[in-house]
Amino acid sequence: MNINQDDGTSAIKPGAELQFNTLREEMIKRIELRHQIVAITLTVAGIVLSFGVSTGSVALVYPPLALFLAMGWIHNNLRIRQLSKYVRDNFEGLIPGLGWETHRQERDAETRLGAWPLNVLSAGGVFLITQVMAISLGILSFEFSPAEWFLLTGDILSLLFVVLLLENFRRRRKRHLSG
Repeated sequence: MNINQDDGTSAIKPGAELQFNTLREEMIKRIELRHQIVAITLTVAGIVLSFGVSTGSVALVYPPLALFLAMGWIHNNLRIRQLSKYVRDNFEGLIPGLGWETHRQERDAETRLGAWPLNVLSAGGVFLITQVMAISLGILSFEFSPAEWFLLTGDILSLLFVVLLLENFRRRRKRHLSG
């Protein structure tokens, strides 16, 4: 971001406020999308698990769906973080009154439980617990058909992949904050 200093004062580059406002709107939309993904996850899990109580193999369809919902949630979280960093690095200090992104980063430890950010624990918990519930329901009425073995294998891989995604996200976030 260029600053005019010809007259000894700082001036905001034309269009900076428009760009800032656009970036903040995108952040807000992505935060809303993140919440919608969790709500969709709970809705789909409720529907699939209720059918899974009577037909266990139906529940085995859910874990791969949860994997893709988790991917969408993490993608939006990564973009929010990128937008936040861009705003902090390129607008705070240029536009009077900005400073929230720096303040939020400095206070990050308050929104963690050990090494885990609370937002990752809450959403990640929804993805993981609903997957475990679906797998458990499927196992309770398992009939050892090839289709069920295929689904169960995919479910276990989906569950493990969500764990790896969440851990990778946590590590990236930790590096981002320390670097």
